[in-house]
Amino acid sequence: MAVYTTLDEVALRALVSVYDDQAELVRADGVAAGSINTTYRLETDRGAWFLRINEGKSTDDVFAERAVLRALGGAALGGVVVPAIVPTRIGGSFYLLEMRAGRPVWATVFAELPGRDLAPFEIGAGHAVQIGAFLARAHLALRCVRLRRPNPYGLPVVARFVDELLQSPVTAELGARLAAELAVLRRGRRLLPRGVVHGDLFPNNTKWLREQLVAVFDWEMAGTDHLALDLGIALCAWCWRQAERAFDATLCRALVQGYREVRPLAPSERRGLYLETQLAALRFTASRARDFELPRPEREHATRDRLDYRDFLARLEALQAMRRRGFAALIGLAQGSHREAT
Repeated sequence: MAVYTTLDEVALRALVSVYDDQAELVRADGVAAGSINTTYRLETDRGAWFLRINEGKSTDDVFAERAVLRALGGAALGGVVVPAIVPTRIGGSFYLLEMRAGRPVWATVFAELPGRDLAPFEIGAGHAVQIGAFLARAHLALRCVRLRRPNPYGLPVVARFVDELLQSPVTAELGARLAAELAVLRRGRRLLPRGVVHGDLFPNNTKWLREQLVAVFDWEMAGTDHLALDLGIALCAWCWRQAERAFDATLCRALVQGYREVRPLAPSERRGLYLETQLAALRFTASRARDFELPRPEREHATRDRLDYRDFLARLEALQAMRRRGFAALIGLAQGSHREAT
């Protein structure tokens, strides 16, 4: 979430009327976080909404997210909810904000979700096990969704990001390092069970109430990939202690156990999770470096929080240092533990 497209009060009031002509805009705040979309929190006298301007997305992209949300909205997710798209007054799911360079710019409005944000220092094993269980339930629920869209941040896209880093003198050294690591991952990666993945299950995409997970949002990155990659992303996002610059074994084991209790891992996934987790760390290193280190004149004046690629480079280095055996011990899947099957 970020603010790249600025809307004045007149435009925001007009947009609110498209959804509810009885609602009055009380306050609008741009949300300066993330690196992709423009997001506003709209407070009206009839409730609060979140407005997302889908920057650079195709019509197929926004419809893919809608399909995912519809499938999850009717699934058993252990009491956890996902965002509901607010329809326009004529029943549409999206609003055409403008045409930009010959392409439509779609706006999506979501109802505000219940619960509160969870600070990184609050995360404990009880939170991690719930995240693992939710992710497994979502993977099972989304088996009925046939997305044609591959993971928008899958390995081929990460490779393009690394190539961009190689082309700039500002990031060429980092790009060369990531290119070497990517080559190792490409050689070692094997075909694993596939399905629809969230792709971005970070603490800031969840809501909590009395220590219970109540909502998971930001499904715009959903696409088809290895399910184990989604688990690897969650491990990187939830189980890293920044102060110690190390993975927390208790959190890792809780998250993986929560997942396995709902959806047992195939033997191939148990073997492949190490490389998938490395790919997750490399993906966020490359994307953050691309978004925040490469010179981008068109985003020079955008309002957004800066995300440091070094945070994920440290995760990648930690994973490489522990090697496969150390990773298996970290997540509680050391050799000798019982086998699982799908």
